[in-house]
Amino acid sequence: MSVSACQLPVAQGEGEQDSGTFAVGWPGTARDTSTLSGSATAVKIDSAAGYVRLRSGGTAGTITVEREIRYQGTKPEGTWHRLTGSTLELDGNCGNQCIVSYTVTAPDRMAATGKMGAGEFEAAKISSLDLTMSAGRLAVQDCAGPVKAVTTVGEVDITMSTPADATVKTNVGAVSLNVPGTDYAVSAKTTVGDRSGTLPDRQSGAHRIDVSSSAGEIRLDSH
Repeated sequence: MSVSACQLPVAQGEGEQDSGTFAVGWPGTARDTSTLSGSATAVKIDSAAGYVRLRSGGTAGTITVEREIRYQGTKPEGTWHRLTGSTLELDGNCGNQCIVSYTVTAPDRMAATGKMGAGEFEAAKISSLDLTMSAGRLAVQDCAGPVKAVTTVGEVDITMSTPADATVKTNVGAVSLNVPGTDYAVSAKTTVGDRSGTLPDRQSGAHRIDVSSSAGEIRLDSH
């Protein structure tokens, strides 16, 4: 499936309306919500296009999954997410001329892994991150473990709540990384763009930070 960036749905907050620009080419939109019984320690993403939002909250022992399906022609039927053991799997393969996006609310931190095409990944509280994205925005408010984020084109904005290793690489896009403390071996390289922030490059530390961008600003801060 070939999807251009202008066809993607906007990741919206409560009360926001769809943008007509992003609705072009996708005349059909369907939304639904389901509740899964069980707990997940990991979420695995396999999505060619669309957004994934992970929210913290809800009731213990339950996971809420909200879907937004954009399609052409006949509305696709099916369920493309499942809880396998302690792993929540989010599958973006809903058929030809179709994009499915997910908003997940869970009470526990999950380790987020997988791959995304064009879209957006947004997370509130997660235990770790290992994600590859082709194009789009990647934003994490609170990551309590190691970070590995690789994008081709797009902005990366991550805040870590526990000292851990972090690797962030993008070809084109700005990177902002905020970490607790200062005991890190730091390497930050950008070919075209500024390097800023309160965390300087250094040779040694208890954890390692490796950030690179071919074209884009890099900002590293400690809190």
